[in-house]
Amino acid sequence: MAADTGLDFETAKALTMAAADYLARRAGIRVLVIKGAAANFHGIRPARLSGDVDVLVEPLGYSVLCSALEAAGWYPRKVSSLEGVLVTHSTNFVHDSWPCDLDVHPSYPGLLAPEDEAFNALWDRREAMPVAGTSVHITDALGSVLVQALHSLRTLSESPRIVSEYEFLVSTVVPGLSPHDREEIVVLARRTGAVDTARPFFEASGIELPWGTLPSHDPLLDNWRERVESGGSRTSQVLQALRKMRWRDRPALLARALWPSRDDYRLDHPEASGNHGPMVWLRLVRLVRGVVDLPRAIRAMVLARMQAR
Repeated sequence: MAADTGLDFETAKALTMAAADYLARRAGIRVLVIKGAAANFHGIRPARLSGDVDVLVEPLGYSVLCSALEAAGWYPRKVSSLEGVLVTHSTNFVHDSWPCDLDVHPSYPGLLAPEDEAFNALWDRREAMPVAGTSVHITDALGSVLVQALHSLRTLSESPRIVSEYEFLVSTVVPGLSPHDREEIVVLARRTGAVDTARPFFEASGIELPWGTLPSHDPLLDNWRERVESGGSRTSQVLQALRKMRWRDRPALLARALWPSRDDYRLDHPEASGNHGPMVWLRLVRLVRGVVDLPRAIRAMVLARMQAR
């Protein structure tokens, strides 16, 4: 649990961005602030307080930045064994004396170009954002729109807020783009490998695109389409992870998904009671939810490989 610093959360976030940027610059690493802070700065989503700070770091500098953060007292947040398998695109750092988390991304879901190419495409369009008496690099408006759209598409089932933010992008932000910006965001999508992953967003926004990639031609794209088609359900994520594993490793992962240990369940669900009865009940609810989601997850898996987008 982070200590009370006496700072309001928005100030703590600003200082977290400044600290991450400082550590990266000192190590000679390029880093971009993405998602919430950048989205708020550009006004591409209804204003709200983000829960943490997200940075995208150039791939070769990822381990260096993580080491620099650990030397400064930050450490990776403990996650369940299942979460550790399912989430590989970022590491969530916490500090015992600081109230704001920091998510460090060596890559971003939906950007399917090689990681260095995707980063460079966003970096080439970077802007400076004043924060905490200094400035940090952030994705520009179009880069932020693309990142926000991808984030929404892969997590639409998680909350009505995400649906609302996605609808705001489509109905309010995109109509305000100039014809030049509409062309430029497609160019950016090509450079980052997001033409097909962001296709539902572009089509909903009336932005013309080149022909799409057919199913079964790109495994990464098939996996993305499967996740979006499933609504981002945990069941679908588990099925994808199982297919990537050796047969002998699959039973252990399946067991952790179906009936997690007490410690793992508490990490995934901090609201869980320590009493045996409520814990069993919550596990059963999770198990039933997974079974209910299974038909949709299987349908998504089939459609992702059979149906052109």
